[in-house]
Amino acid sequence: MRNLFSNLGIASLDFVQISASFLVVMLLVFNHTTRRHFWTNFVHVVFALQCLLIIIFRADLTPRFFAALMLFSTVIIRVILARRTDNVSNRLRT
Repeated sequence: MRNLFSNLGIASLDFVQISASFLVVMLLVFNHTTRRHFWTNFVHVVFALQCLLIIIFRADLTPRFFAALMLFSTVIIRVILARRTDNVSNRLRT
């Protein structure tokens, strides 16, 4: 298992940890049905802290870059969904 990602330069544990957290955040973001976003926001903050800790404290560049890309992806998706829901709610009001 250690040699699975050896040519990519990222440890398999780092890859699984970041990917699993990313999937949980995306599952909560796309599955919310109410206006209460506590769990979605909470898990996104935990994911952001996890990615920031990896970015700050890892010596290798590859896990840091992967964590930054995943964090940036979640932020972009949350912003796009927020704008889209605001546009839809504004259309329904008028």
